[in-house]
Amino acid sequence: MIMVGLLLVLFSATVLSQLSSPFQPRSPSNLAIDRKAEIFLDESRFPLSWNIKDVIVIPESDLPELGNSLGGEITDLRNYIINAGGFRLQMNILQCSTESEARKIYENLISPGESKELYQIKGRCIVEYVCENIEVIKKAQDILGLSDKEVVNYKVQLLVAPVERADYMKWNKLSNLLSDYLQSPGDKDLEREIKEVAKNFVFGNTVFLRGERCSWGTPEYSFSVPLKGKEQRGDLTIYSFKNMEYIAGIPYIKIEGKIPVKSFEVYKPDRPPDTVYLTSQTAYWPVKDKDIVFIIENLIKGEMSPKRRVESILQWISANIKYGGEIVGSRYGVKQVLKQSYGRCWDKSDVFVTLCRAAEIPARQIAGWLNNNGGHIWAQVYLPEEGWVSVDPTGSWLGTSNDYIPFVISENGKMSILYWENPQIEIIKGPVVP
Repeated sequence: MIMVGLLLVLFSATVLSQLSSPFQPRSPSNLAIDRKAEIFLDESRFPLSWNIKDVIVIPESDLPELGNSLGGEITDLRNYIINAGGFRLQMNILQCSTESEARKIYENLISPGESKELYQIKGRCIVEYVCENIEVIKKAQDILGLSDKEVVNYKVQLLVAPVERADYMKWNKLSNLLSDYLQSPGDKDLEREIKEVAKNFVFGNTVFLRGERCSWGTPEYSFSVPLKGKEQRGDLTIYSFKNMEYIAGIPYIKIEGKIPVKSFEVYKPDRPPDTVYLTSQTAYWPVKDKDIVFIIENLIKGEMSPKRRVESILQWISANIKYGGEIVGSRYGVKQVLKQSYGRCWDKSDVFVTLCRAAEIPARQIAGWLNNNGGHIWAQVYLPEEGWVSVDPTGSWLGTSNDYIPFVISENGKMSILYWENPQIEIIKGPVVP
């Protein structure tokens, strides 16, 4: 992701030096923000951990020269420097004299080869986004009311092993070994290593997949082995199989799915979920642990709304649990993550679900894939006035973009599938469900 926007390159070295400097804490009174000039930036919609650090107003005398360079008449240009939950986000908001002038500048900005995700146009206004994290940009677009609300329909092909119990710290290792074996079938050394690592797993014949009937569509699945049974349990669809097939002694199922996803959309079930069950302690989410209780008692104050509680928890995780660790795909367990203060996506999701449940917010875990990225674990929380909201605890805001492709829901912390290989994913046209 580019870190200096095209609009910035056209400014003087003095302005650029201001934009490139580290964040300097300032009080809102020193920002001198003219609310009318913010165009459509609504700071009241910011997540709890986001705040404007500076606003640079380009002098009116510089606008004609800048307009000539960009090919249109500019009447206002402001650069907003934002602390987006620890990420540096810059939004350059440009206003033109007419919509046609804005269109000319927009077309010049996005050609040749510029990503359209970095620029948006609405009426006479153009926004340029500068950030190293594309998901931060997509959340900023949601805040501005400009996020892509089109349904993205994904066609996915999965090769998975159904799992009943596992040592999750061996999860990624076994998945990689299975993937290697598909490339080198019959390799005896790989077979021996797979057999040794697989001792930490109990395989079964059942998988738990998403089954929500969302307003924008419902997932559809087909399987390579015969179904033994299908059960709908709330938003989970539980599939059991007979006549399992095996490679190197490990069962496998080929799953083809059509999965509709919509950015920052809330799923409203027909009936409220079982809040007692979805706030309870499990083997993986120690809701009643004294350290968890202590964190929540100090974090949740007064009559805090459910949404504010979730945002406070996200802010705490962002500040206290660093993303990282030597083991890719780690799942250390909540107590160990709190002790060491770091972990990866599964670890952060476990801590998030545990803290939310301890704060009496129904929460569950989602496993899936980030389009054009890799495997990922995130979460959902149930807000009474809204519904189920997806949350990525590696970020600091509510909602996820349509790059998040959910496969599995876990309401107890167990994960029912192990990848044999990376999924094959493509975007298909048309609705999944009429």
